[in-house]
Amino acid sequence: MDTAVVTGLRVTRDGKELYYTDYKAGTLFGVDTASGQKNFELALPSFAAFKVALSADGNTAYVTGAVRGKSVYGVRVVDLAGKKIATSIDTELSYGGSDIAETTSAVSKDGKTLVISEANDGGNKASVVDLAGGKVTATVELGSTPIGVAIAPDGKTAYVGGFEDEVVFVIDLGSNAVKGKIELKTTCGVYDLKISPDGKTLYAACQKGAGGVIKIAL
Repeated sequence: MDTAVVTGLRVTRDGKELYYTDYKAGTLFGVDTASGQKNFELALPSFAAFKVALSADGNTAYVTGAVRGKSVYGVRVVDLAGKKIATSIDTELSYGGSDIAETTSAVSKDGKTLVISEANDGGNKASVVDLAGGKVTATVELGSTPIGVAIAPDGKTAYVGGFEDEVVFVIDLGSNAVKGKIELKTTCGVYDLKISPDGKTLYAACQKGAGGVIKIAL
């Protein structure tokens, strides 16, 4: 019997629901946090589900992962109330078929834009996805192994970590172009990024050197 590979974990803002993915099964699950009982299950056909982002109102899940058979990364937009896939969007970001589709993504506060990175298999790009239009609007070239994505609260800027380059790339979401990079000045293979609600502070989780978290003033 195959063992489940749980790779995504997100809780709604009201704390009432928890959602996670099983990468091997390609399934999104939900749990009622009060009872601990599973109350949601949706299969995502031919999709290796890896990460979950939730809309501010908790009604929509954005599941990123690998599209099996196409060897690319994509996103499945899930209507949680209707228990159905609302939109399927595939990118041109290459997925080489490793055991874990280690892509990362973030969705803007208004739910209009998603940025997904090509984190493994020697990737060096990120795609900007127009969620309303259901299409990729740009693919941006970055450094080696971009992983960790955060979007500013105003939706104007995306930050993508550079694991091998030990920097944070700054993408202008108006022009969909890299407008600079933040040098971390310490040993830090960026693995994850989070931004404060006021957009003034970025936190980078490191997976090199001593590890830990770097606080970056924006």
